[in-house]
Amino acid sequence: MVSSQAKASNLFKKARFVSGFGAAVTIGHSSFYIVKSGERAVLVDRFHGTLPRSVGKGIHFKIPWVQKPYIFDLRPRTHRLSAISATDDHEPVNLTLRVISRPEVQRLPTIVQNLGLEYDKILNFIANEVLESIVAKSSLLMLFRSHSWFSERVKDAFVGRAKDLNILIDEIDITHFSNPR
Repeated sequence: MVSSQAKASNLFKKARFVSGFGAAVTIGHSSFYIVKSGERAVLVDRFHGTLPRSVGKGIHFKIPWVQKPYIFDLRPRTHRLSAISATDDHEPVNLTLRVISRPEVQRLPTIVQNLGLEYDKILNFIANEVLESIVAKSSLLMLFRSHSWFSERVKDAFVGRAKDLNILIDEIDITHFSNPR
């Protein structure tokens, strides 16, 4: 017959094994991350900051609780951006842009440092900035008559400003253009 002290010792050994195994599984599980097809990841280290290169598709190692992966979807996204601007003759103009954008792959670490994962929210600010600067220099009549000139100016300015922030613009169109009066 086994004594109660031997049973307790045996139970304690089993509990230690189970908790050690559970800790090993938890650490092992949190040591890897998966990057799917069409995505790239940038690691941010608590001690060294954003690591300088991004990694592609596959299973990758990270140091648990020290490194955190930021996973980017590289597929182009469509955004609808609206703005109301005043012309030089103080007439309000409603504008809506359809923008297809994606992050610049080689500059993903810079995007993480400067803009974060929700980098595409900056497109609203770019749209307001670009539209206000171009519309404010034009009269309402000029905007309606030379729509192609206005459209090209908006495209060039928007693409240039987005490129400064490492966002590539695949397509940009003015989908709505009106005067509310």
